[in-house]
Amino acid sequence: MHIPLVEPEYHTQIPPLGLLKLASYHRLSGDTVEFVRGYVEPLREPERVYVTSLYTWAWKTVWKAVQHYRSNFPKSDLETSMHPSCRITQRK
Repeated sequence: MHIPLVEPEYHTQIPPLGLLKLASYHRLSGDTVEFVRGYVEPLREPERVYVTSLYTWAWKTVWKAVQHYRSNFPKSDLETSMHPSCRITQRK
């Protein structure tokens, strides 16, 4: 399974810890992972996409990233790691 781990386009020097944990989990499961910042096309067709947010004030940027990946990869599962009240899960 190929999984892009998406950090939306906002400026931070803090690595997204949630995505790093997901990368470790999926690599141990034999999946390939790819870190993506912004609206970059993944190297391969993803089966699942994770989008994260470090800051609640960045919800608009996160929402744009979710819309981008949802529209470009409608067959992929899409998960966010935002606050539960904003959580978006789309299953195939």
